[in-house]
Amino acid sequence: MMLLRGVDQDRTNQTVGENVRPQFLPDQLRVPSRAIQFRQLGLRVWALRAKKGLSQEGLGLDVDLHPTFVSMVERGERNVTIATVEKLAKALKCRMADLMPDADE
Repeated sequence: MMLLRGVDQDRTNQTVGENVRPQFLPDQLRVPSRAIQFRQLGLRVWALRAKKGLSQEGLGLDVDLHPTFVSMVERGERNVTIATVEKLAKALKCRMADLMPDADE
């Protein structure tokens, strides 16, 4: 029998995921994952852009971003800086808070 240095031998025979429980703090249960937050922000950008009748290209020109980047933001595939959220809010004539996902969603 081969012993692995630094590994409890009893645990080496377990299958992946067996007896594994995530350790959550109460606050972590209320905060949506980053992916969900990115998607929520993207949906808000998309909805406001569509309501204003702007294309992704038009919004991109207003905020000096490539239309592909705007598309990726709307799909929740890109993380954005606060500065970018500020530019988007200004171009969409809304508050930054209108674009940001709520922690309790």
